[in-house]
Amino acid sequence: MVQITDKYHIPKTYEEALRTPQEEEWREAVLEELNLMNRKHVYTLVNKSKVPRKKIVKSKWLFSVELDSETGEDVFKARIMAKGFTQRKGINYGETSAPTATYETVRLVLSLSAMMNWDILQVEATDAFLNAKSQYDIYLEPPDATTGDSNIVWKLNRTVYGLKQSARGWYFTVRDFLKNNGFKNSAVEPCLFWRKGVMLILYVDEFLICGKNKSIKETLQLLGKDFEMKIIGYPNNFLGINIRKTDNGIILTSEDQIDRMVKEFDFSFSGRRLDTPLAKGFEKKEDNSPPLNKKEHSVYRSLIGKLLFLANSVRVDIAFAVSYL
Repeated sequence: MVQITDKYHIPKTYEEALRTPQEEEWREAVLEELNLMNRKHVYTLVNKSKVPRKKIVKSKWLFSVELDSETGEDVFKARIMAKGFTQRKGINYGETSAPTATYETVRLVLSLSAMMNWDILQVEATDAFLNAKSQYDIYLEPPDATTGDSNIVWKLNRTVYGLKQSARGWYFTVRDFLKNNGFKNSAVEPCLFWRKGVMLILYVDEFLICGKNKSIKETLQLLGKDFEMKIIGYPNNFLGINIRKTDNGIILTSEDQIDRMVKEFDFSFSGRRLDTPLAKGFEKKEDNSPPLNKKEHSVYRSLIGKLLFLANSVRVDIAFAVSYL
């Protein structure tokens, strides 16, 4: 889904949502979120007087509208978010880092898939963080329109979005589930898993599954036992990389990212093709260059950052030039 930001007024609170023309849509979105939390047994009601104040984490509603690419309809969403900045280390969180797959791993697995003529499927775990069990005693002060009683807090059985350790808890939940079901985990790439006939890459809440058709179906059935999965299909775009299957293999490009950069920075091209991205004999001459003003500095840093993404993901041919600049 693609988030819509300019078509509707996005409220910041539940009360504000009820004052918009889309009052009923927001009510339904809130009810859907609360039903989801109840279905997954995310919390248990506890009297606030029985909980040390320093263990209580504040929360809020996060509202958004997304475009459903399949139906073309606007989907109103409401999510309960913990205010992670109100957590205290050692009291309701510890380690927070969570591994993510590297671009080298993605390229390697796709290369192997091309060599073995494997199928490739992208799936997404819906409401992923709500599947991770909480390792700490965390009490959440519920947002408006939930309990109706200010003396009640939620003791979290599972992590919620916004907690500092949610992503880490989700990763270990998936890792342990896969390892308990016959998958091996790479010692050097924590987000790479495999068993006979299939390889799987985890990137936050998205899975890239490569393998024989039968093995992919078995993996989907396995994941569906513990997690609610949404099938995206062939990964035309994964982590900003455009993936196109051809008769001769798989082609990786950064077409979408480059198109966005051309529009953002208003590039113009002469149409002349260059074999090297850096002119022969090019030399930085800092002493002779006029200093950039504040706005130019910001634009330059932004441009280099986006070029670094290209160089690190697919366009390794520009790595030296970008590093030099």
